[in-house]
Amino acid sequence: MARRKEKNRKTGRGAPTALDTPTLDQRASGAKEAGHFREAVELYKELLKRERRPEWLDGLAEGYAGRARELAAKGMVKEALALWDNRAERCGVPPPAEDQLALLLAGGHAAEAVRFYIAYPEPAALKGLEPRIATALLAASDEALAGLPADTPLLRHRTAALEAFAAFGRGDAAAADAAAASIPFRSPLRELRPLLKALNTATEAPAEAQRAVAKITADGPFGRLAAAVRAATLPSPQWLTALHPLDDGMRRLVLDLKGIEPKTIPLLLKLAALGERPAPAALLGLLIEQRRLFPAGTAEALGRRLLPHLPPPQWARYGRAFGALPAAEETRLDALADELEGFGPDAETAWLDLADDYEYGEQQGPDARLKAALILRRLVDDARGPLGEEGLGPLEREWLERSLRLDPGHRDSYLRLVRAQLAAAELKEARATVAAALERFPEDAEVLLRALETAVAGGAFKKAAGYARRVLALDPINPRVHALLGRAHLAHARKQVAANKSAAAQRELSAAAEWLREPADRAALHFLQALAAHRGSGTRKEGTALLDEGLALVGGGPPGLLHLVLELRRNRLPIPHTLAELGVAPPKRLDGAEVVALARAVTALEAEEHELHGLLELLQRPLEKALRASLGEADSRLVCEAFERCGARTLVRICAAGARKRWPDAPVFVYYETLARHGDRPSHLPKRTEEALHQALVMARDGGDLRTAVAIERLLRAVATPFDDFEGWDEEDEDEDELWDDLAEPPSPAEARREMETMVEQLGEKAFLQEMNRVLGKPLVRELENAVGKQRLIEAIIEMMTLGGLPPLPPPRRRPEPSPARPTPAKPRRKPRDPAPAQRNLFDDD
Repeated sequence: MARRKEKNRKTGRGAPTALDTPTLDQRASGAKEAGHFREAVELYKELLKRERRPEWLDGLAEGYAGRARELAAKGMVKEALALWDNRAERCGVPPPAEDQLALLLAGGHAAEAVRFYIAYPEPAALKGLEPRIATALLAASDEALAGLPADTPLLRHRTAALEAFAAFGRGDAAAADAAAASIPFRSPLRELRPLLKALNTATEAPAEAQRAVAKITADGPFGRLAAAVRAATLPSPQWLTALHPLDDGMRRLVLDLKGIEPKTIPLLLKLAALGERPAPAALLGLLIEQRRLFPAGTAEALGRRLLPHLPPPQWARYGRAFGALPAAEETRLDALADELEGFGPDAETAWLDLADDYEYGEQQGPDARLKAALILRRLVDDARGPLGEEGLGPLEREWLERSLRLDPGHRDSYLRLVRAQLAAAELKEARATVAAALERFPEDAEVLLRALETAVAGGAFKKAAGYARRVLALDPINPRVHALLGRAHLAHARKQVAANKSAAAQRELSAAAEWLREPADRAALHFLQALAAHRGSGTRKEGTALLDEGLALVGGGPPGLLHLVLELRRNRLPIPHTLAELGVAPPKRLDGAEVVALARAVTALEAEEHELHGLLELLQRPLEKALRASLGEADSRLVCEAFERCGARTLVRICAAGARKRWPDAPVFVYYETLARHGDRPSHLPKRTEEALHQALVMARDGGDLRTAVAIERLLRAVATPFDDFEGWDEEDEDEDELWDDLAEPPSPAEARREMETMVEQLGEKAFLQEMNRVLGKPLVRELENAVGKQRLIEAIIEMMTLGGLPPLPPPRRRPEPSPARPTPAKPRRKPRDPAPAQRNLFDDD
């Protein structure tokens, strides 16, 4: 059996001995030019075995030089020096002075560097190397320098420098300065004077020392000393960090300048040797080794801080050195370790276990109860997510209630709990929390403000007025109080107007007028006053004046009419009849500017979704005529978004269809026209329309319009939803509609995820969730939120949007059953209730 030809490890080709000389020469030259110096050296050595040609000898010398410099750049000083020696021996070429000196000095071979400097055959070439050799000359013995001529400048400057250092060591600053001053300006040792000044002032005047150090070049003869002095001038703990890049000798100098006790110096040197970011296990080992240097209990406490960063075997090492951990402390460290891996169910369970230990375990007492309350508040902080207290679920509200039982003096927990209870329509519970807070903090403005909000939510307007006056006595210009109380009186006045109680309505409106400041609120006030005046408590002229003033406050024209219609709907009044009663006639013609102004007014309205539907019916015909005229692209988009919010899909269809004639490729108008025509029955979407939607989706993604892309994706998912009661379904029909194959390929889940994450970054978490409420619907977002919690809500939405369906939801988190020795938690969990009617809108009595 024939033996395989040996392969060269670098090239994969045949070994050099098997090649003919011309090929070998060509290959060696190519390797050298390409920077493959190791290969070039081997090839030139093989060529020189065959014939000793000068060009091959030069090639070998170049290969050695290139390879030596590669190793020097990697810090392999010993190996680089060996290659320079090989080069000198094989090629008869001395190493370049700069390279050789740099390696000798870097390797700590100061004596060899001095000998090389003295014996180098080309003295003129060494002129530029004097700064590198200057410090080595300072440290060299007189015998080592015997070969230098006595009149060598560096030798004379060395004598002056040694005199200066000797005087500095004796504490004779004047003599040291005089000796340093005798060194010429052109000498490599000229920076000795600012160095001595920095050394003298490093501890007493750090700023002055830093100015002196700034005059010393980092790569000069005194660069290392300057770095040490610079470190010594830094405040604590910055000077400790500055020790890491220094060598051991310079670290000792810093510690001497800082006046560190000798017994502490070994610890600090070992700490600096661990690097800028030492491993926790290495820190624990050093702590255990040097624990006797620390005051009693300090090393043990520092070790506990390290344990959450360490694996369990290191915990046993700690126990052998400092003793076993108490059970509660071990539970706390377990929780911290779980949290460092990512705050999730494991960490949450560990913290709840620790809270149970503090509340029910052996360490019961005031301090333990405060610790348990602190843990529960921390859990609420981590769980509330981007929606704040308004988004807290029942579990988080239970944690807050429990924390208040443990620490009833924590005011902020009362405030957070009341807000969460109001958001969850737990009006009875909110009243109880407010009562407990007022008992402890009767004159606190924030507590009184929560009490005011709770009273308004429950329709207790007289009580709300009392709270408002108490708040304003403490904070006279609080705008939130003005708005809350004014809207409360406004809501009460609506009831009186609806009941035809004009006198009572006027009293409430007069009270509201004292508080309301916003134009929309003031307009609503004037509308109600006009209604009361028309119905008997004033003259018709008064009512007309009030009505005109209210319309002017919100812009007049169509926007004013919009606000008036909304107010009439809130009072459950017949719109056409009441407008006729007030003498207001809807316009029969609108221009483009009025349509855009109306759209902006719709967008700015602070109203619930159910209040907006049908709001534009009164202006349907003039709007249809106006929308058939041309609007700008941005205005058309604004109109589509605003009118869709009002459920006016006929108007949306007209606007979007007209926009598509002018901008046929704009994805947003494709979406709105499709939604207006087929939004009620998306599963019956025509194939051509569905294809247009897919094309619009691709264009929206490519154009960076993520908002439109998300909306189109939601509509397409509704199109693709199967129906169980569709009897005509057949497996063979699956091949009839392959839209994803016919059109551009849809994005992969990974690409879709990146787009959604970009959308979160661009909009921010709060705006992203608001957009998802609009796109997906609030009930779906709320259902998802209750299932996964606030911490994972955005991630769950992204999974749902990118995977085309709800992600697998984890089972509800349950706390472990308490041990028999512990009492069962007092309050069981409660099923979520539907919001109370008054809670849906604090100022609406629908």
